[in-house]
Amino acid sequence: MLTSVVAPILVIGVLIFFHELGHFLAAKRAGIRVEAFSIGFGPAIVSVARGETVYKLAWIPFGGYVKMSGEDPEEPGETADEPWRFHRKSVPVRSGVILAGPVANILLAVILYALLFYVFGIERIGTTRIGEVVPDSPAGRGGLRAGDTIVEVNGRKVANWEEIGRALGKKSEGARLVVAREGERVAATIVVGGEGGDAFGIVPDVDAVVGEVLPRGPAEMAGLRKGDRILDVDGRAIAGWTDLRRTVEGKPGETVSIRFERDGAVREETVVLEEAEEKDAGGAVRKVGRLQVAPLQERVRLGAAAALSEGVRQTVWVMRNVIEFLRVLLSGGVSADMVGGPVSIFHISGESARRGADTLLALLAFLSVQLGMLNLLPIPVLDGGHMLFLGIEAVRRKPLSVKQRLVLQQLGLAFILLVMVTVTVFDVGRLLR
Repeated sequence: MLTSVVAPILVIGVLIFFHELGHFLAAKRAGIRVEAFSIGFGPAIVSVARGETVYKLAWIPFGGYVKMSGEDPEEPGETADEPWRFHRKSVPVRSGVILAGPVANILLAVILYALLFYVFGIERIGTTRIGEVVPDSPAGRGGLRAGDTIVEVNGRKVANWEEIGRALGKKSEGARLVVAREGERVAATIVVGGEGGDAFGIVPDVDAVVGEVLPRGPAEMAGLRKGDRILDVDGRAIAGWTDLRRTVEGKPGETVSIRFERDGAVREETVVLEEAEEKDAGGAVRKVGRLQVAPLQERVRLGAAAALSEGVRQTVWVMRNVIEFLRVLLSGGVSADMVGGPVSIFHISGESARRGADTLLALLAFLSVQLGMLNLLPIPVLDGGHMLFLGIEAVRRKPLSVKQRLVLQQLGLAFILLVMVTVTVFDVGRLLR
């Protein structure tokens, strides 16, 4: 219970601290006087004055702020012309101070991912053998088959599934593959349909060993654990993870018997499979069964340089996914189950903390990227909104009037509050299901 409360507060506090620290350091470097540095809103739990700045920890944890002299022209004396006031600095300097917050979050994500890969390692699928080829996919049309082992992609040898994904992701037109099939080497030229192996239409052939058990899913309810090797489902022998997935998908909502091996002993449990809906390539909806487990992947610890490089790569990947999510959101293709707010963050943070420091670290990095990216949206009261004001000022050669800024900020605040209330309703609804 204590973990469920402390972990979310820690996660939110760290994200806010580094975001505001970015603004603070950039302002100091630009010679702007910072009057307050606050983590949280409302009355202060504790505050300390050091020089010109009051440092505060406040009661309401959902946010924070850095108050700079001359930032708010509505306050008395804020329009004075001392050189250390925010409004006296040039547009590029002020832009740098505003952008420093989101940049700090993105840099934090790189560091956290690098630390994760250096200390705990990176999960990798150690095979290049194909377990399934998606029908009518680029791989399927190119003649690849289940059981093929990919040896080379575009002249480079590949040793694991991650290397295959990277090699395929670098080609937008076509890829030349060499696969081992029944003792022979077969060449194929495939038109790549997207980035990585999944979009390519191939699924790795991995053993039916449980690597992750999702919280409150059928597997957890039945007592399955990480490391369990699934032997059969309802008496049907399971050859690998693809076979397990296909078998489970064909039994939506059914009660099945699962035999598995744990620590050398064979056990058997009864599991009520989850029933879910899934769209096929043609858009048709079908019902499928879910066990809510993920396959076991090997962990490989990286050296410092490799961990940092992988941290950059992972951060960029998350940034691309945030951009794609926003694109789909604007097109109306996002469902209520795909969005979350403070309640979801609290819930997921607590769950992550219970699953281990590595899971919590990965969540912190992921949320840090999201906070940095979403703050760049051109909505007044967000950093992107301030950048919008500065862009207008650069074009007009003069800033917006106080009244204009106030109206836009009120509209922006109303929009943010509406979004927060909406996602909170969605969050509570999911928890009550």
